[in-house]
Amino acid sequence: MRKMFFVAAVWMLSLCAEAQTALWWSNADDNAGWYAFGTEVLETYSAAVFVPAGLVEASNVKVRGVSVNMGTPNFSDLKVWVATKLPALGEEADVETVPVAKGDIAVDEYSDVLFSQEYDLASGGLYVGYTFKVTSLADYGGSPLSFSDVVEPREGAFFYCTESTDGWQSHDGKLMLKIGLEGVFEKYAVSAEDFDIQFALKGSNVEVPVKLRNEGTTHVTSVGYTVEKDGVVSEEKTLSLRLNKLLDAGSFLFPVDADDVAGKCQRTLTITKVNGHPNGSPNGVAKGDVITMSAKPISVPVVEEFTGTWCGYCPYGIVGMKAASERFGDRVVLLAIHASDVMETADYAPIRDYVSSVPTSLLNRQWVVYPSQEDLLPALESALERVVPGSVEASARWTDAERTQIRVDTKSVFYCNDTDTKFGIAFVVVADGLSGSTGDWYQRNFLSGGSGLSNYAEWYAAPAWVTEMTFDHVPVAAWGILGGVEGSVNSPVADGEEQQFDYLLNVSGNDLIQDKSKLSVVALLMNRSTGRIVNAAQTTIGEPDPDVVRGLESRVCGDPDVSYNLQGLRVGADYHGIVVRNGKKVKK
Repeated sequence: MRKMFFVAAVWMLSLCAEAQTALWWSNADDNAGWYAFGTEVLETYSAAVFVPAGLVEASNVKVRGVSVNMGTPNFSDLKVWVATKLPALGEEADVETVPVAKGDIAVDEYSDVLFSQEYDLASGGLYVGYTFKVTSLADYGGSPLSFSDVVEPREGAFFYCTESTDGWQSHDGKLMLKIGLEGVFEKYAVSAEDFDIQFALKGSNVEVPVKLRNEGTTHVTSVGYTVEKDGVVSEEKTLSLRLNKLLDAGSFLFPVDADDVAGKCQRTLTITKVNGHPNGSPNGVAKGDVITMSAKPISVPVVEEFTGTWCGYCPYGIVGMKAASERFGDRVVLLAIHASDVMETADYAPIRDYVSSVPTSLLNRQWVVYPSQEDLLPALESALERVVPGSVEASARWTDAERTQIRVDTKSVFYCNDTDTKFGIAFVVVADGLSGSTGDWYQRNFLSGGSGLSNYAEWYAAPAWVTEMTFDHVPVAAWGILGGVEGSVNSPVADGEEQQFDYLLNVSGNDLIQDKSKLSVVALLMNRSTGRIVNAAQTTIGEPDPDVVRGLESRVCGDPDVSYNLQGLRVGADYHGIVVRNGKKVKK
């Protein structure tokens, strides 16, 4: 349940000229949305965050207090605490526990409580949390814990424990809890992380995504930076951006020039200034390789939308995917991955763990995008322009009259010399037009009775459960989904090299398939090192080749020298293995 307001997660306590000695810090992301969580049971809750020893580059950091946000007025027996380990429900914390009078707490606002002394973070970090009892389920009593959604994940951002849970549990969100810190903090400090290999067309430039983290106490609005290549440092440039608070993090695009010839060369990007002041972080350097390519292949971005019939907000994704299909056609690949409903496929289970909530989508498994029309279409427009290292083409054909197996032939071409990166091709069988008349095919609709954007008018007018649905872009089977099928691309790849690969997809006994005429095959060219999708192709499935045998005992009359492999595919004289020739198995 969402509470429609936002807060600033860092409040300053005291300032000096270029350093700060005290502040409030929170895991919660600014403007990420405020949500409520609970068990809908009258019981005792504990909630906590972990404050690591290496939280930030600062000297002598100590925990001074906690600022707790109570999401309901219906509570009693509130205590805040600090501990070296998470205490069992009902037990005192091993460092300090402070009872708090209810009159000292403002509901839906932060209320500050100080411990009796400061506690040093240098000895392995501390857990900070609070415990209370719910007295009524009214007014968010069933969901009394406030948290923000995840923009940048951070380990230890939300732990909870209740009488009905099996001990302490972790949550995907970030608990709305602020920690009072004492120490000497830099005012202007930004750290940077190394970036992955980037691809650029020779003679042009590439926007390199670099993850930055605010390690200072000031909101960051710009950074100065230089780029070093082969020992030569560029002139300082400025990039406008926004990092709102201490430890706020995000990825930002820095323009970097490509080389004039194809090849690989390392770049070193150094953050020199923060808001025009010298960068106070010793970690403001990011390194990575730029591979300059001889040509720019066509980029086909892939959207993996995570959805479910039980998900009331998933109509946003249904509209977004339909709009993407109508605008871009076969220039993009769209995959609607269902979780915990009648269209779920076990083949995609490893990928479902990549996201913490639905609806959401992954774009090339590199960017998280909300799948609404307003967010998805601009993201795809940008992805279509990105330089990718190679292309992939695919064709598919049924191998038998019963349509139980599909042969897929691929051709991949690379436009760079890369001795390090390993690539692979994954395969997905996709179904359109899936439908059913039973309740597990009904789509939940939280937009019912609402109003707003015209592209959702159909869903505003629809009931809370939509019974007549047809689902498209649904994966019903997949092979090599994490990094591609072994051997599908040989390494290393060379500039202009063309590689061919064929693979047999067995869909016999697949209960998700309803109409085989509405199936297609997607080939995903993947970076096996990072798990990201590089490029893609989607193809229809052709009719069986007339020359394909109908079984191991079949043969072509009048041509006893023709050979077929055990999948019924005709093979040439250079094939090695067991074949069928003149109706008999022989070894070549």
